[in-house]
Amino acid sequence: MSIIIFGKLIYFMQLIDQIAPLVNIIIKVFQDIGWFMMIMSVSIFMFANSFFIIAQNQIDFDELEEDQMPGYATFMGAIQHVFLLSLGEFNLEDYEFGNGGS
Repeated sequence: MSIIIFGKLIYFMQLIDQIAPLVNIIIKVFQDIGWFMMIMSVSIFMFANSFFIIAQNQIDFDELEEDQMPGYATFMGAIQHVFLLSLGEFNLEDYEFGNGGS
């Protein structure tokens, strides 16, 4: 409810000539953030799908046990893994399961 009230407050602040350009800038910034979030979401799903496929191949070819499954072996786990990667967390332990190609 308070978000609606603040939205109306910003709308009515556009009537003041000194504040109207600042309100327009705030509106443009939030529109640009929306486009960024859309592109970021598509990128996260794209990389999550890639990590999920890699995990399936890692499970099949390295014959991993149940306790050795990487965190990105499920699709939701892959989304979480890629989201954390995009925030800067680099957990490299999941990449070391299996033979490692040898």
